[in-house]
Amino acid sequence: MSNKRKYTKIYGVAALLLLFCLPFFTVSIYGIDGVSMETTIYDGDYVLVNKLKYVRNDLRYTNIIAIKLENGEKIVKRVVGMPGDTLKMENGVLYRNGNVVNEAYIEHYTDEQKSLLNFNEYHITSGYYFVMGDNRLNSVDSRNVSIGLIPKEDIIGRVITQYTLNPN
Repeated sequence: MSNKRKYTKIYGVAALLLLFCLPFFTVSIYGIDGVSMETTIYDGDYVLVNKLKYVRNDLRYTNIIAIKLENGEKIVKRVVGMPGDTLKMENGVLYRNGNVVNEAYIEHYTDEQKSLLNFNEYHITSGYYFVMGDNRLNSVDSRNVSIGLIPKEDIIGRVITQYTLNPN
């Protein structure tokens, strides 16, 4: 076998391996178990997560991200606060750095429910993010001591799409 054919074969095999292995390192599929992101993502849905590092370095408000908690559990939440921000919630309205945050993805709550959502001013330190579920009354998120602020290194990646296997 000539050297040219040998190298062509090696490059071909390498290209095929790369083609089939790369998706495992760049994207992951996670099943959703819970109602904390309703009405955006539902219990039983699946999300496709882009795990590339540059994606984690380019987070924006309202991005939905996958997070690996200290106990190994993986959760999906929405970014509402970034390093340096100050957040608070009054009467169900989120304030970021003193300004009302327009959250069109949140369902409307009764006045009684809104009072349950309130939290005092919270400053987000460098390297951390504040995340919340869209179903605010049924979400364990950065408001809870068990989760708190999310360190950047615990962010797996950004959700790029979601799908439902059972549309009923």
